[in-house]
Amino acid sequence: MTAAKVFAYQVELYLGAVLGWVDITADVQGDVTITRGQTGEGYRAERGRCTLRLDNLSRKYSPRDAAGSWYGLLGRNTPLRVKAGRLAGALVARFAGEVPAWPPSWNANGTVRYVDVEAVGVLQRSGQGEQPKDSAMRRAYRASGPVAYWPMEDGVSATQVGSEVSGLPPLLVSGPAPEFVAVADQTWSLTFRYGTGQVVDLKGGTSLTAAVPADVTAATAAAWTVAVNALTDYTMIPGDVVLVEVATPGGTFVRWQLVQTQSPYFGTQLFAYDAAGNRTTVLQDTGIASGFLQHEVSVWQDGATIRADYHAIASGSVAGTLTGIVAVSVNSDGQTSTGTMPFGHLAVWASASLPTAMRTYAIDSYGIGVYGPWASHWRETATDRLARLCAQEGLTVSMPAVPDFAVQRMGWQAPGTFAELLDACVEVDGGYLYEDRTALGLAYRPRDSLYNQTAVPIVYTGQLALTPPFAPVDDLDAVRNDVTVKRTDGSQVRLVQADGPLAAVPPPAGVGVYQTAPELNLLGDDQLGDQAGWRLHLGTVDRPRYPSLGVQLAAPAWQAAPAALDALLAVDTGDVLEVTGLPVWAAGDVRTLVTGYTETISEFLWSIAFTGVPALPYDVATADGDARVPMDGGTLATAVTAGGLSLSLASTAANGLWTTDPADFPLDLRVGEERVTVSGISGSSSPQTATVTARAVNGVSAAWPVGTEVDVWRPAVAAL
Repeated sequence: MTAAKVFAYQVELYLGAVLGWVDITADVQGDVTITRGQTGEGYRAERGRCTLRLDNLSRKYSPRDAAGSWYGLLGRNTPLRVKAGRLAGALVARFAGEVPAWPPSWNANGTVRYVDVEAVGVLQRSGQGEQPKDSAMRRAYRASGPVAYWPMEDGVSATQVGSEVSGLPPLLVSGPAPEFVAVADQTWSLTFRYGTGQVVDLKGGTSLTAAVPADVTAATAAAWTVAVNALTDYTMIPGDVVLVEVATPGGTFVRWQLVQTQSPYFGTQLFAYDAAGNRTTVLQDTGIASGFLQHEVSVWQDGATIRADYHAIASGSVAGTLTGIVAVSVNSDGQTSTGTMPFGHLAVWASASLPTAMRTYAIDSYGIGVYGPWASHWRETATDRLARLCAQEGLTVSMPAVPDFAVQRMGWQAPGTFAELLDACVEVDGGYLYEDRTALGLAYRPRDSLYNQTAVPIVYTGQLALTPPFAPVDDLDAVRNDVTVKRTDGSQVRLVQADGPLAAVPPPAGVGVYQTAPELNLLGDDQLGDQAGWRLHLGTVDRPRYPSLGVQLAAPAWQAAPAALDALLAVDTGDVLEVTGLPVWAAGDVRTLVTGYTETISEFLWSIAFTGVPALPYDVATADGDARVPMDGGTLATAVTAGGLSLSLASTAANGLWTTDPADFPLDLRVGEERVTVSGISGSSSPQTATVTARAVNGVSAAWPVGTEVDVWRPAVAAL
């Protein structure tokens, strides 16, 4: 008898704008297997994978076969997506990725031809090749869409300054060979660390010039913005400095200069020159500030008027017609300095204003002032930084909003690869980064979103598959009882667990010392204590972990509960599962925070094996919540039988007595591994007497000896 179909799935390929998403489900042979998230031990999310076999008798899945119907449309990294669901229900997204290769296979006479496909998630891109460790400014400028950009971060022996925009010429050197220097931190009201590597030093009178191609000239015909960063200490410079010069032949003005002048005007001025060499002052800003400053000037056509703006602090206008840029230069007059005169990050945009991402300072969504790439994004929140980095790489990232009380702010963004910079954000915030299954991109679960979740239940009898093995692991892999958190370029805080079953003392009083010493890019030393405390909490929760929770959705118990099945299919990284109805001999808290899963889908069977970590550490105290202050050191003063309804509770002098306030009851206690509900506690000295109203609330029933640990069932833990 043929088994009845109970599931449906759909596999689609994106074949360009004309064909769009094409359904190829009919060509899939056998199962579809998907792996997502963090499916093993470790910290970083893995790239997702989707494997399936496609019938290729039609030859359309052979990209190099000119007779194939999709020749020229199918190639490397062709987008693929998978949806699946109940036969009578809606299909839900299970995977979004790309197919990097189409390896053909066939039998000896060619009557069977197929392609085994392994599509991968977007994280595979960041792991390919030698990734650049770019500065904050270089990343931001490149991502801001300039039509021309020269970072000026070349090596010490460079004889030209290379372009970051493909196809553009380098800046050519005129005058003495330039040197390349690091830009020192600048101290004003605070110490600024500029977001650049070493840049070109023009102190010897060197000029740099580049012509731009015709497409740049055409793009900038009606508006342009030019920016450059420079340190021009007027106390060491004998005269004016041309910060940037722009050539626009064919218009009313053929040349524009942004100049720092000392006499007769002390400040920054924009001059426009006509073909006869006559100069017009378009705008001026009083004063010259010290430091490696970002100077930007925008010029655009407005009717018969040309308008200009400098750094959003000075503006001006002049009658005339604007034309596009044909060349740009810095220090075109060859000014010298007795000190260093570093220049860097010359960029041109075809717009009438500086891109928002390039601002030197802005108020974020929490009402706090944050510096831009010029000052290495100082004071940015970890989640905002993660989102910005993804946007700079052209990646979408879905993320719930983070309340202001939960954000962690970061310090200067150092040069690093994209993966390293993402890791730094995740380490500071403490959430989970993974690949989105609804679209080609990333998703992030901030730490705050992991707290106090309502678990999706899996009933032990009927809904839980025992293959792969369902078994608790009580090892020491995650134990960290001696935690030192260091702030990059800052101080450190060390916290050690002194008591309890996972204390950093020799057995049997503890487990010995298990150290960790992460260095975090935090904004200030005042964050260190909370960060260390949170990590110590995560590393000393005495609960077993269940590394695998398996389900077979074709089982009758799932088929009879479609709402429960749909709820399970909605579970993704960061959600919580709980196995309910455990037998009495399977003691332990099986609430698991999901970190990833592997699933195999067909029309008849659908298995999912979830991986995860204990969810208990993320149950944190809230106002008027059911978490209680832990006792820390409470024990049974006398033994209790499995059915006993009275407990004798001993407590240490250091922690005080158990509460006797009637308003605090009922109260759930953890006696060994058993959840016990008490209606009251009496006594003014240790031991005290607790009246029990329910035993084995969690399904665990046992007799407990003298000295068994007793604590509140849900201790109040302060969230990070």
